[in-house]
Amino acid sequence: MKVSELKMDINADNRSADEASINQLAKGASISFAGRFIGRGLQVLSQIFLARLLGPTQYGMYAIGWTLLRSGSVLAPLGLNYGVIRFAIQYWPENLRKFTAVLRKSFLLTFLSGCIFGATFFLGSPWLATKFFKNVELIPILRWFAISLPLATILRWGASTTQITKRMGYSVFAEDFSQPLSNLILIVIFYFLGWGVIGAASASFFSFIVALIVVLIFLYKLFPTSFTIDLQGVSQSSKQLILFSLPTALTGFFTVALPWMDRLFIGYYRPETEVGIYQALSQTSILFAIIVNSFNAIFSPMIAELFHKQQSSQLEELFRISTKWGIYVSVPAFLIVCFAPQELLTFLFGKVYSVGYLSLIILTIAQMINVATGAVSFLLIMTERQNLWLAISGSTLLINLVLNYFLIPKFGQVGAAIATAMSVTILFSLGLFQVKMKLNLWPYDRRYVKGIAAGLITVILLIFVKKLQLNSPLLYLMWTIIVSVAVFPVLLVTFGLDIEDRQFITLIKHRIIKAIAK
Repeated sequence: MKVSELKMDINADNRSADEASINQLAKGASISFAGRFIGRGLQVLSQIFLARLLGPTQYGMYAIGWTLLRSGSVLAPLGLNYGVIRFAIQYWPENLRKFTAVLRKSFLLTFLSGCIFGATFFLGSPWLATKFFKNVELIPILRWFAISLPLATILRWGASTTQITKRMGYSVFAEDFSQPLSNLILIVIFYFLGWGVIGAASASFFSFIVALIVVLIFLYKLFPTSFTIDLQGVSQSSKQLILFSLPTALTGFFTVALPWMDRLFIGYYRPETEVGIYQALSQTSILFAIIVNSFNAIFSPMIAELFHKQQSSQLEELFRISTKWGIYVSVPAFLIVCFAPQELLTFLFGKVYSVGYLSLIILTIAQMINVATGAVSFLLIMTERQNLWLAISGSTLLINLVLNYFLIPKFGQVGAAIATAMSVTILFSLGLFQVKMKLNLWPYDRRYVKGIAAGLITVILLIFVKKLQLNSPLLYLMWTIIVSVAVFPVLLVTFGLDIEDRQFITLIKHRIIKAIAK
């Protein structure tokens, strides 16, 4: 089909989306998803390795430090990883001096903030270990993660900065591939050296050094003049950057803290063994966040650009396409978790972790809701409504803290999962409502009917597989995976893909073939 015919068909249905934008979304999403999926796979391998070899108790101690690091690495950049995209993209590549001014000012602020947060974490580690978690053995573990925080902060800023070019490979390779890969290699080396949980914590520090070197090389390759250009007479207001970025940082922290805060509450109220089990199952459910973030990573600079050009119809069409394909990619994994949770946990982490199967199902439902609402947070942030998203996410985090306080002491990890699921549902439902009210954008239409039908038929087949009562748990898991992964996409194709879906798949297919050919 010719490009002109494609545009006529889409316009006829009042759903115009520029071919170049769909091309960009498909290209970026394919690179982002593949890279993030591989990176998450490496990270999960690390978690599986640690969970099996350290045992639930020591693995739980590691999980506490890792959770604090990841939470801090979201807040410490002060939202400048979003701010650099928001302001620098206006000047790239026409005005390199103004562009460089934004880059240098945002880097300086990020560097200072990362150092302050890291020092605070390091000095506060003894208090956290002895007073909050009541385990003195946590002190050296927390300190290793504390000195990793400045590195993780700068890495997050650098990876976001490379996205200004809308070429996702650099960001994905630096943050989602090089860090998890080097972390896994170092964990294995340090384990065989007999360093135990301390070795696992120190591996994170050295892996962030590797990733930071990689991202700095990429930045020099992409923006060489920004390292040398004279900025005399050109400046970038710190106030302007902070006013946009700080609310964004808080919203990012509030949003990310929802699925992480529960582990800290479990660490406070319950033994480290339970933290280790919960960490294992939560790692499994995070797969869905990778899917939505893969689309969001390329979608975010496109939002800023389309909003700046006031192309709302194109923005809505891309919102629909990215949301729909996020759901389609997530459904097979969602069905596997719902129908074989115990078997999956046993296969990945060991039988001792299978007791968390109910919590895994609850968390997976919450993450599926996250996927199904699409890029609502990015839409609000990149259209200068970050304060609105700040209010929504802050209120939801407060609800989450209250729910954790009441549910975890009584119900343990199941209570934590319920608290997180309720909070995530509230957060993204409110976000979706505000996107409709403020931007008049809606991700759903009648094109979802085919996906719903394909999902229902797949569920019926999975129920049939379950009723077979196969003696081997591994065999049952294998058949569940086969049916989920094979049947759903085949049914989608059988029912007939929409025009933009075929274009999207074709572009991704060509991208994969091109990558293999290289």
